[in-house]
Amino acid sequence: DTTIEDAMEKAKKLSNLSDQLEVNAGVFYLAPETKYEYEAAVAAREEAPFFGVWFCGGFPDNATREAAVAAIEKRASKEEKGTTACVIPTLRALVEAGHAVG
Repeated sequence: DTTIEDAMEKAKKLSNLSDQLEVNAGVFYLAPETKYEYEAAVAAREEAPFFGVWFCGGFPDNATREAAVAAIEKRASKEEKGTTACVIPTLRALVEAGHAVG
């Protein structure tokens, strides 16, 4: 079984990869500004213990990837603060933004 420590170590190793790998692969991450709300099975927390993050990829080329990012950012600029998601280009930036453990 994988422990939280194993997952943290793997995330740390991945965050040390070259950012260019993700750019070359045409991926980015989409993360909400705030942690999502949820109903806990036990009354231990009022908010989620982690952020939700979506991995976005599979774009045929960088122009299509950049168009997707621009569309998301345009939509986010029109939304109410706290209800939008932000585009994060790399795992390293995801860690720096506090959305992943580094």
